Amino acid sequence: MFLACQPYQAGFYNTGRQTFMLPVTWTDGWPVILPPNTPVPLTVKKPNLPAGKAPAVPSTGNIHFTDNFDSDTLDFRWIGLRAPVSKWYVISKTDKALYLEPRSELLSGQGNPSYLAVRQQNNDFACTVTLKAQPETMNCIAGLAAFQNEGHYYAMNVKIDSGRLTEIAVEQSAGTAGRGFRQGGQPPQPKILTSQMLPDKTVSVDLKIEGQGPTIRFFYKTGGEFIPLGQDFQASFLSTETAGGFQGVTLGMFAHK
Repeated sequence: MFLACQPYQAGFYNTGRQTFMLPVTWTDGWPVILPPNTPVPLTVKKPNLPAGKAPAVPSTGNIHFTDNFDSDTLDFRWIGLRAPVSKWYVISKTDKALYLEPRSELLSGQGNPSYLAVRQQNNDFACTVTLKAQPETMNCIAGLAAFQNEGHYYAMNVKIDSGRLTEIAVEQSAGTAGRGFRQGGQPPQPKILTSQMLPDKTVSVDLKIEGQGPTIRFFYKTGGEFIPLGQDFQASFLSTETAGGFQGVTLGMFAHK
């Protein structure tokens, strides 16, 4: 077993460092997995071993995951950022919905924001969510994000006021990992790349993030077909080459005041 990555173009990958397994041979007392500069094969000849059960949750190939939130607990694939100090989400089996509490913690900060996500596992992907606001929800933002770290993320921001969804925008973080912030400086300030007012009395919107190698796109719909929000953006902004680290991108829902 060894660590490697799956780049979509030279030097750039968003799926993080992954675990691979290949046969090992010994040459002059050293283990050799592959000759120098040899790409890792996607498949190899299987040794003559007893057949095992397929895993309940696949971790290779084209991965599909849908959650209707009809269970008492979150699926283990959902993760958050850092250690929570309080519970800020509720699962409703009756509504088949996940409720997030809008809090002051931001994606661009160093705390534990109201953000639940799954890992990006394929270079080409699509992630969708239906966002609804409670009638009493006042002056907050919720949406869908592609997140690498507090300085490298894209977020689809939906403004919510009195239970109405009023505006949608694509936010890009500042492009810094926030080292100065960790040392007592100010948090990195994100910027709005594009925005669009939503129809009056909108209470529900479908959000979609679509990635294809070096390109990431954003879509929304309040009925009918998905509408592009802005043009193509650079997925490489979220790559390990640009953002550092090795954990890869997560895709998920968030809410904040």
